[in-house]
Amino acid sequence: MSFDYDMSYEMFVERLNTAGVFAETVVEQNAMEELFEHIQLQQVKVSKKGNRLLQEYATVKVYLLAKIAGDELCLFEHDRFNLRDGSQNDVMCPLQVRLRTGETWQEAARRGLETMVGLQPEWQEKYLSYDESSYICLHDDTDADSAHPLDILTSALTHEVHCRVKSANSHCHYLTR
Repeated sequence: MSFDYDMSYEMFVERLNTAGVFAETVVEQNAMEELFEHIQLQQVKVSKKGNRLLQEYATVKVYLLAKIAGDELCLFEHDRFNLRDGSQNDVMCPLQVRLRTGETWQEAARRGLETMVGLQPEWQEKYLSYDESSYICLHDDTDADSAHPLDILTSALTHEVHCRVKSANSHCHYLTR
């Protein structure tokens, strides 16, 4: 069973139904749409494991640290707004982005800093440094009693790393502009 990133949503639903996965409630429909979106963005691989589906993906969490008024502070996403339905969810986590097929965690981290924070690659290269000693990688598999709305097993790999804004002395000209 394969789920190509360029397949239509109707074909995707048909393949899920063939595998015994149906979306009957609003929560299940939303989960199905989210899974489809991640497949389209090449951020998840879906395969068959026994009689269930397994989604495999990797994320990178970047703890963006900066010394502000003498204290080292970390940028956290506080809330996330859904512009479609007007809902708001508390997030309270560092920058987190899923890796795309063939992408390294470093590339995903840079993409996340650009798309979520607005830091251009040139600026990142000049003013940010990754603390490789802080890097950790965690693997998490859901068990058979999964809470996923579509009853899909999940295998997630999470890369975590600290990224610091270089000292003010090395880029005072930027801060005074």
